[in-house]
Amino acid sequence: MIIYNKYSRAINQQFSEPFNDVYKSSNKNKRTKLLPCLPNIYRRWYYSALIEDTSFSPANLFESLNRLCGQPPDLSPNIRICESSKYPDLSFEFESYNTSSHPVVADFRTIIEYCQPDIDLTEADAMPEEAAFDVAKKLHMQDQSYAAYLLALAMEMDFFVKIPSIHVNRAQLISGIEKRINLPDEEMFDKIVQAALRYASRSLNELVPLPQLIFDEEYLINILKNPAETDAIFQRLYDTIGVDIDDLVGMDIFDELDVFDMAIISGTYLLGILLDKYFLTPFGHYLKLIRPIYMIPFNLENEINSYLRGNTDEDELGIAFYAPCSRYYLTNTGLNYFNVEPTPSNYMDIENKLPFAKLTILFDNMNDKSTTKSSGRSKTVNFQTINASLERDCFVYSLKIKYLPDPRLWLNMEASDTTTIHRVYTEMSYYFDLDRNGEYTFFPDNTENPFLAYVSPKQAKRSKKTNETTLGSLTLQEKHTMILSVNYPRMSGAKHKAKWLIEVTKIRKGKEGPNYPIVTRLGKALREFFEWQ
Repeated sequence: MIIYNKYSRAINQQFSEPFNDVYKSSNKNKRTKLLPCLPNIYRRWYYSALIEDTSFSPANLFESLNRLCGQPPDLSPNIRICESSKYPDLSFEFESYNTSSHPVVADFRTIIEYCQPDIDLTEADAMPEEAAFDVAKKLHMQDQSYAAYLLALAMEMDFFVKIPSIHVNRAQLISGIEKRINLPDEEMFDKIVQAALRYASRSLNELVPLPQLIFDEEYLINILKNPAETDAIFQRLYDTIGVDIDDLVGMDIFDELDVFDMAIISGTYLLGILLDKYFLTPFGHYLKLIRPIYMIPFNLENEINSYLRGNTDEDELGIAFYAPCSRYYLTNTGLNYFNVEPTPSNYMDIENKLPFAKLTILFDNMNDKSTTKSSGRSKTVNFQTINASLERDCFVYSLKIKYLPDPRLWLNMEASDTTTIHRVYTEMSYYFDLDRNGEYTFFPDNTENPFLAYVSPKQAKRSKKTNETTLGSLTLQEKHTMILSVNYPRMSGAKHKAKWLIEVTKIRKGKEGPNYPIVTRLGKALREFFEWQ
């Protein structure tokens, strides 16, 4: 436990020291505005990559440390504030998240107890800011937005009824509430999740009016079980109004975009905030069923200073640090709750992709007495120094993979030059409903020459194997096309063999981190097939 405390403290120092620097340089008015936002600021930092375009986030670091030290994988820190001195004293308390004993259940009961026998509400039937700030001090997350969210779930579960009041919007708890909230913890957690789904569905559909309901509960459950790129969620929405968001990418914002295009871009920004507030943050940060990751680092000083300079409207306090993440994965708690098996597409194998044992030297150097003697404090880590151990310069291949019998079924994938052909196959198999251990043949061009073919690992043929062949070894060029032929596919309509065309659409230099390969987009028809199967 000594080792765990040492490194967990070192990780959180990467937040607390820069935050204190900004806080101390702010005037009293700005400090007052900043403290209520602290839990949201920490949340954004916690899920953001420390190195761009990698999964090297504090959240993933903590899971890696948990596994190194034999702690529960979903043990996570929550920031706490003590204002006993001139400057806030930040501390971190750790909670273990699982379906049988989840902190949100105890917090939910605390909210109900706080509301005995009744509570005043805002005109929107929400918890007033003062009450949320007061009760948040009693929760495992000292976050007033979290407290308000739990009350919203209690309202969603019909635990309150409105009572007549003059000039006041007030509600009281229903009779028999004790019986309804004192169910076994696991059963209570399930009811909270179900209420969260209903609340997210209703809120998003009301706030994003479209000709048809997009964010129904079935769809939300599906994208929880089968994590998607947030861009794919946006595209599904725009498909309903006949807009291809890709058409806007690369256009000159002044010369080519018309009023409608600008409205789409503005709407995408708003949708991103709503998606984070009602879906990504609740199911990620509060319930810990998924783990978001922002691929762009969160520059704490710039973000806070920008917020302090630009926000004077109190109504903007609640949305200042909401934004859509790049993508997300199921946590161990999520895998258990939804009873699904981990795959490369829905779960990040932290132990293999981000081994904490390789990183300990970074934090050891940070706390070296020789580097801190003059300043009297530790130094934050320059995480770029992990490139030698976790990253390297590489080529990144953008691939478009089409099912030849029906080219409407396609996906886009990015892979590094060290990605094997078999790894490309296993990634695409998840979406095309293929047997991950099935037989297939890969042809490095579109001639299907049997003398140049590579076969799947378990075939007895003497041909070269796909698990021993990387994309980098094929000397590929942009626009190059290849064929993958599956012997016994399960896809509807395929009798014996079916073929996929793999086109290299782009090659760029990049950094190889723990993400590749990664599916970046599904075509509409494949998305519908994937959701159906």
